[in-house]
Amino acid sequence: LGVGYAVYINNQKQNTDLNLSPSEVEQLSEKEKKRVLEVQLKDLEKKEQNLPVDAPSSDKYTLYIQLAEVRTALGNHQGALDALGKISEDRKGNTRVWQTYTMVYKNMGDIAQAKQSIKTALAIDNELPESWILFFELSQDIPTEELKANYKQAITMTKSNVDIMISYAKFLERIGDKATAIAAWETAINGDPANETKYREEIARLRQ
Repeated sequence: LGVGYAVYINNQKQNTDLNLSPSEVEQLSEKEKKRVLEVQLKDLEKKEQNLPVDAPSSDKYTLYIQLAEVRTALGNHQGALDALGKISEDRKGNTRVWQTYTMVYKNMGDIAQAKQSIKTALAIDNELPESWILFFELSQDIPTEELKANYKQAITMTKSNVDIMISYAKFLERIGDKATAIAAWETAINGDPANETKYREEIARLRQ
């Protein structure tokens, strides 16, 4: 009975691990994160082995994009590129593909390819905050006025997304525009009142 219960508990834990979303995995400790990702990778690679040749492109896309994301998170960059390369052309219009390419190239240190990939993602859909955040992470070296124009476009297209506003506020502080940075933090408060205290601390620091 003890062995049977242990197997049951292990299976339940594995099912929980497999159902964790990427954002939930990110919140885990590094040790737990690696363990869960390895469980997910093993499951995905098993599914790939059993994937029918004539499986619908939607099924193939779901499997390969998940495989690429997990391999990326585990630092297997070439494995991630191999998975992305198996996604059919009719699915390459999905921004998630190009966001993943961006992360792979960024982690590989190939900034030029990463920039090109995130620009492709934004050309497909420029309303996704996740794409803009990746773009700004890779573009802090471009001329200030050009970057400022990019931020203004991002703010408009994402309807003042909180993460975009935080990134904008930090950028404005770096270039010495504290007044506008404070206004950006105020906008972040409007979009995320639950974290108002934290944002007020940033405003108070800028006013010192």
